[in-house]
Amino acid sequence: MKRTTLKSLIAAFILSVFCLGNWNACDAQTLTEVVETLHESLPISLGQMGEITSISVSGGNLLMECSVDDDVVDIPGLKSQPELMKENMRQWLLGGDSQYGMFFDAISNEGLGLKIQYTGKKTGNQVSCELTNAEIKERKAHLSEYDPKKQLDFQIEAANKQLPTDEGEGLICTKVVRKGKYVVYYFSCDEASLDMKLLKKLQPTMRVMALTSLNSDEDASITQLRRSCKRANVGIAYYYIGSKSGKTVKVLIPAKELR
Repeated sequence: MKRTTLKSLIAAFILSVFCLGNWNACDAQTLTEVVETLHESLPISLGQMGEITSISVSGGNLLMECSVDDDVVDIPGLKSQPELMKENMRQWLLGGDSQYGMFFDAISNEGLGLKIQYTGKKTGNQVSCELTNAEIKERKAHLSEYDPKKQLDFQIEAANKQLPTDEGEGLICTKVVRKGKYVVYYFSCDEASLDMKLLKKLQPTMRVMALTSLNSDEDASITQLRRSCKRANVGIAYYYIGSKSGKTVKVLIPAKELR
């Protein structure tokens, strides 16, 4: 199954998309009013991941239901790693700016928890993760524990659970690591399909294309990847390695160039 690794890095963690993209416009309202307002905007796009299809209060939670592309979000993989999903949600709980705080305070004050549920568009497979009201209320007592690089490392760990992935055109993403000042994507290049010398010549063009894509807000999931790296002061790099020759072409986007 082909998955786009840029998306799968943060596919389980769309909370920030909701907070930053929609909460700010409603921050003077009560949680109930916000839910009613957001219903008018549904579905809310998450880029190639899918969309938020429903936001409601159900079973003591603010429930966010998402319809996602099975080729982008590995639901069985996420389902097999419940603690990893939970820890990432905890990190999002601690991270971010004042908009996050307002969002979680509003949920806490209503006596609610937060539940995010993903349903695959093709398969109907489902996975969910939940923060209880008690966990949300404890947020302020643990703000000092937030580490943006630790949050990024959890996301990378989640991404690696889904690798390798076939990216098409002779490229296979084999691993993602945080290496020095970069999050590095490693790609194995089938040299029967890709000429490494030509790839080297195209490196400046590839870099411009990568930077343009990362700094665009057209895809919500790429936007959140950029924000996660920017918060951690870490750039993004792509290493293309010839399957036979071992020759490597590197595309580096330092943190200072991320918008």
